[in-house]
Amino acid sequence: MVLLPKVNVFLDSSILIAAIFSSTGGSFRLCREARDSSLVAHINQYVQDEVREVLTRKYISSFYRLEQLLKWGQIKIMPNPKSNQVKKISGLIELKDAPIIAGALDCKVDFLITLDRKDFMTVKLKNFLFPMIIATPQEFFQQYWK
Repeated sequence: MVLLPKVNVFLDSSILIAAIFSSTGGSFRLCREARDSSLVAHINQYVQDEVREVLTRKYISSFYRLEQLLKWGQIKIMPNPKSNQVKKISGLIELKDAPIIAGALDCKVDFLITLDRKDFMTVKLKNFLFPMIIATPQEFFQQYWK
């Protein structure tokens, strides 16, 4: 029996929100793969709180689905990064997104998965995070996950 190495990913809040509202897209598939395969999905408390805030503000009737998704997908919830780590990153991305980058670094993941191309898919950020790869769910599944 050959054991495949674990692939560690960090999920941006946009992934969780998309997965809550569609069970057919790549965001939901990431959660399913985390439950069923050698993919390990991480978030931090900041991501969880951000999703809760969006759901409370815009989609209160779906608020309960977040906890269900996290449990069902066996998504690991990590502590928030230290403030000095967030400050280091704040020059590379908006301050509101720095805890996500810092969280991915703290978790030592292989991939940061996001739907937010505008803020996360910059050359400067990609170079800073290398060898970690920033990808959308579609890019991840087409290029890296077989």
